Amino acid sequence: MSRGESATRPRRRLRLLLGVLPVAILVLACAVPAFAEVTGAADNLRTGWYPDEPSLAPGSVTPSAFGQAFKTQLKGAILAQPLIANGTLLVVTEDDWAYGLDPITGAVRWEKNFGTPVKSSEFKSGEFTCTDINPTVGITSTPVIDTASNVAYFVSNSYLSGESGESGWYMHAVNLASGNDVSGFPVQISGKAENIAGVTLVGNKQLQRPALLMMEGVVYAGFGSHCDFGPYSGLIVGISTSGQLRTMWAVSNEGGSIWQSGGGLISDGPGQILFTTGNADGTPGKGDPEKGPGNKPPEGRLGESVVRLQVQAEGHLKATDFFSPSNSTELDETDFDLGSAAPIALPSQYFGTPADPNLLVQASKKGEMYLLNRSNLGGMKQGPGETDNIIEEKGLGEYGGVWDGFALWPGDGGYVYIPGVSKPGTGQENFDYLRYFKYGVEGEVPKLSVAATSTEEFGFGSGSPIVTSNGTSSGSAVLWITHCLNVEIGHCEKAELWAYNAVPVGGKLQRLWTAPIGFASKFSRPDANSGHIYVGNHEGDLFAFSSPVLTPSTMSLELGSVPAGSQRTEEVTFQNTGTPLKVSAVRTPSAPFEASGLPKVGAIIEPGQVITVPVTFSPTAPGSFTGSLGLTTEAGETKIAISGS
Repeated sequence: MSRGESATRPRRRLRLLLGVLPVAILVLACAVPAFAEVTGAADNLRTGWYPDEPSLAPGSVTPSAFGQAFKTQLKGAILAQPLIANGTLLVVTEDDWAYGLDPITGAVRWEKNFGTPVKSSEFKSGEFTCTDINPTVGITSTPVIDTASNVAYFVSNSYLSGESGESGWYMHAVNLASGNDVSGFPVQISGKAENIAGVTLVGNKQLQRPALLMMEGVVYAGFGSHCDFGPYSGLIVGISTSGQLRTMWAVSNEGGSIWQSGGGLISDGPGQILFTTGNADGTPGKGDPEKGPGNKPPEGRLGESVVRLQVQAEGHLKATDFFSPSNSTELDETDFDLGSAAPIALPSQYFGTPADPNLLVQASKKGEMYLLNRSNLGGMKQGPGETDNIIEEKGLGEYGGVWDGFALWPGDGGYVYIPGVSKPGTGQENFDYLRYFKYGVEGEVPKLSVAATSTEEFGFGSGSPIVTSNGTSSGSAVLWITHCLNVEIGHCEKAELWAYNAVPVGGKLQRLWTAPIGFASKFSRPDANSGHIYVGNHEGDLFAFSSPVLTPSTMSLELGSVPAGSQRTEEVTFQNTGTPLKVSAVRTPSAPFEASGLPKVGAIIEPGQVITVPVTFSPTAPGSFTGSLGLTTEAGETKIAISGS
């Protein structure tokens, strides 16, 4: 893994891996693809964009109208992004526990332990102990959920036996409704790389940090080092949904971690995988002629690179394209790793030009930002004067280093959001600022330019952002991010979840709302679903925030035709799907209708609470009748129309 998850260890070399795309591959120019999976950062392009959240508009995210819906205590630190599918909120922890929660109330529907997590004290090299993830290392990466089969996949770290000694990595597949294991799982992940002789996955030397990728019946996981303790190599491992090891591909003989601060492996088409690596004994510029390796990916020397792999007919992986900065040797030797940040693919429906429709953004620990062509990543030293053959490069000491993922918003002309957490050009964990990059085109060439920079400092450990919106409707987008103060590195006891208007106001960032979330987990990413924002912390707390919402079971109740002197009773319900609500007024229907079970003025309706109201129609004479019933709370009046004849 990267130095990014360490607060106390001495300066060490970081080895990470970057995702690359082949020149010969035709990448479809399309919008954000529709996937049958729920995955980290919203989709397989890792855009961090949740476009179906109209209730989370800037005008609704205010201190008086938006608040905590629930807080549920779980066992173990929560580093992985929470995910919701088919009405279940999935949360996994570093104590090797997985939970299925009610997404409205936070109630635990099921919980299950998946082994004994490895104590941080077990990760040692000489006298140095790695406490990057503390006190235990269990389930660290964000899972993936197959919505069609309702199966969730995740990777755990646990002892091979007992409560000490050698540890291993396991792929799990569980039914999301029950937490029960799927047939054929768990699978211990072990073996040798297919592309480099002698490279193996070493259970107690490596970390599985990037969010999982599910593609064409295979779940892919990226591995890097744990605190740079060798021997290790960056690896991509694929396990089929039937529980078979399909592939194990290595970056180099040693090094080249695939870490990305937890950001996920990208797929932008069938059989395609992109990612970013850190430093390694094998980087493209080492041992090569002056000009470097050109456009062909150098097998076994893909540290400090963005790499594209293609799935071969037999299921193995092959590097087909790459980009490595012309100064990659310097990045390697000075610990300015490229792969401390997760790449983001820009959906071509909203970004790109006819000449360059498929874009990717990458940043580094040095603070440099790269805009790449996914259809031809650029190799190494292939530009004029042996410079980088890419669309745009900027930063060069102007921006702070990045240990995070990014997010985007395609509305209002398009934005990309990048949080920095180190001073420009230092590569040292301290603080920097959140930057809004505006997309544009100059002379038919795509460009990103800084549109606004936060005035607030973002300390090391601050999280990766997401954006919610009502499609691409102007003025509907909000950016959400966890914020750490510039305090002692690795300690974020007083973290907050912040919400910003996703478009600068008067050339400046507009902060809309904040809420405390306790001791934050480093690089954590919130999740959004049905008007709620979910985020976990290092203390095992899972928070949900929302607006006050009282949802009726129907907007109109038709009781049909009832003979005079008879009656009919039907039930309607009101459910609080947001924050606690106080009843300020009650609307009751008049005869011949009668409603019972309505709460009194002043009553508190708790999140998730369902109020059942029997409605009786008792006509005494022929005719058509109408009425209504309702409740008034902070959410306004929620009313149900009633009719009968």
